[in-house]
Amino acid sequence: MKKSHLINAAIGLGCALLLGFASHLRHWLANQPELSGAALEKLSAPVRTGVAVGRMMQGAEWLFYDMRFRLRGRRAPHPDVVIIAIDDTSINKLGAWPWSRKVHAQLIEKLAEKPPKALVFDEFFANPSSNDPAGDQALAQATQGKPWVVHALSFYTSPDGQAFNVDTPYPALLESMSAAAAVNAYPDADGALRRAQLYLRVEGEPIPLISLAGANLKRGRAFNEVDAEAPLDAQGRMLVDFPGPEGTFPTYPYAAVLGGQVTPETFQDKVVLLGSEATGVFDHYPTATSSLMPGVEFHAAVVDNLISGRRLRAASVWLTDIALLVMILLSGALLSRLSIVLGIVGALGSMVIYFIIAQLTFSSGGMMLDVAGPLLGLALVHAGVTIHRLFTEEKEKRWIRGVFGQYVSPKVLELLMNNPEKLSTTGDRREATIFFSDVAGFTTISEGLKPDELVAFINQYLSAMSDVVFQCDGYLNKYIGDGIMSFWNAPIEQPDHAVLACRCALQSMARLKELNQEFEAKGRQALKVRIGLNTGIVVVGNVGSARKMDYTVMGDPVNLAARLEAANKPFGTSIMISEFTHAKVSDHFETRYLDCIRVPGKSQPIKTYELLCEKGQLSPEQKKGLTVYDEAVTLFTSRRFAEAEKWFADAAVLFGGEDRVCSIYIERARIFKDQPPPADWDGVFQVHNK
Repeated sequence: MKKSHLINAAIGLGCALLLGFASHLRHWLANQPELSGAALEKLSAPVRTGVAVGRMMQGAEWLFYDMRFRLRGRRAPHPDVVIIAIDDTSINKLGAWPWSRKVHAQLIEKLAEKPPKALVFDEFFANPSSNDPAGDQALAQATQGKPWVVHALSFYTSPDGQAFNVDTPYPALLESMSAAAAVNAYPDADGALRRAQLYLRVEGEPIPLISLAGANLKRGRAFNEVDAEAPLDAQGRMLVDFPGPEGTFPTYPYAAVLGGQVTPETFQDKVVLLGSEATGVFDHYPTATSSLMPGVEFHAAVVDNLISGRRLRAASVWLTDIALLVMILLSGALLSRLSIVLGIVGALGSMVIYFIIAQLTFSSGGMMLDVAGPLLGLALVHAGVTIHRLFTEEKEKRWIRGVFGQYVSPKVLELLMNNPEKLSTTGDRREATIFFSDVAGFTTISEGLKPDELVAFINQYLSAMSDVVFQCDGYLNKYIGDGIMSFWNAPIEQPDHAVLACRCALQSMARLKELNQEFEAKGRQALKVRIGLNTGIVVVGNVGSARKMDYTVMGDPVNLAARLEAANKPFGTSIMISEFTHAKVSDHFETRYLDCIRVPGKSQPIKTYELLCEKGQLSPEQKKGLTVYDEAVTLFTSRRFAEAEKWFADAAVLFGGEDRVCSIYIERARIFKDQPPPADWDGVFQVHNK
């Protein structure tokens, strides 16, 4: 694994651990009583910092919690949960609030004609009326003997969530009622109601909240029975699945029910919650679906959840940890293999996908996956990996530009800088095609030039030849005096490396022809250049000392290419390629078999070919000459030397009259006619010059 990948993995793991800790802290704080300022001051600075981080994470999680409800939209509430609202219309008709308690007594008697399963008062009747004792008595009498009427209690709670110091209804009502439940609400730290306390404990005994009491009566249970099926947190709170914003539940004006416009049958066998929705009554709270929801509608949502069986369950913190770790490590690995722009797209895409998964698990299964932590983790990983890559890749690109900028074409350089992972500088075995060129007789030419003329002359030649190498996407390895060494298929992979090298050789000769015209016009001597090409498995990488390193290729195929360049001399050819190169390019270029030769330093003979031109570029005479030449070679290797001599002569004529290769074979044929080679003759020609 590359070092950069390990660093990216470490960044991902670090983010996963950091976010995992923050996620555990958030879950822990979510299950603790809210810490007051005084309690916080008693904690150490690191702990206070941890609490602040946990609160920030929880705040972010609540935002995504609310967002999921808004994206899901409204769902149908349970049909047996309805509201009788103390609204502005009712206050206009029945008089200013608070009303005489006789009004509530009339409502109870009205509903008693077709009683509901529960009539839950989200109104607390604390003290006796100083000016309306008759109203107090009427409400107590109306409540008497009606177990389906649930009145409210109000509790103060201690920091550990235990209830203490209860406020009860006035004595006459307290004595007459059959069911009483707590009316308390417990907003989250941001003031929003998202979780419902189902019961409080008083001296170890559970006291239900009005929503649980109403749901219990609907289900035929004792009003104060603890709901063992509800998924509660450590403080007995349940996540509320809100059917929708305010106005979702069927709501009837108090005055309309009392006046008979809404009949008692409307409420029969249902859970009826009675509470205030009037303007200016401070019983409204932010919730997941509303900026301000009447408290009675919040209780209605809780009753809906309890009697419908809808349950929101918070995913285990360990499940979040696993999802976080897997996503972050996968993202880190993926981002390290993409470009920075694609990495941004990938990171955003993975965040969107995760949120979609979280939304689907919420909408279809009621599972609340953590969102803020995983998304923040993905963002942190992306930011960390991107910053790391910006520094390391820019450094890497500068290094690549410095090392390879003078040796490859701009196109190849761009590929290397955009894909540095394709570059192996530590040593790699791969197939390559190696190119050697040399100027014939350059020593003699240089002796007739002044030093400055020689430098200008050779620079002009080498610049022109180097441009051809770059145009053919070769790697310009080095200048050896007036010679050039290049290779293909490194540092980037080039499946057609042999074709590119052969094309470079032909284009070099074409460019040399143009140069010679310029040289001759200036009175200088024309140059003759020989090129050798070979293909084989080499070792490629950075080679040198601590002071100077060169990116190059090594191995027998390199030495053979150099020997082939020199082997052109006895044959009078310009471009000689090995049988290994020929096997890869024979479908693209016209070639002529030269000989089976043994070069200095090699015991194994190889077949060699002359590279002539691109396929289809031979003239009719040359094409015919090549056919005759091939037949002559066949006759020669079959030891039919007299016939071969004639065929080589005919081929030479077709090639233009003067052909050094044909002349060599004609001379050999004449010798072998008079002095036949031994019976074990292998036809190999030994090249002596390097």
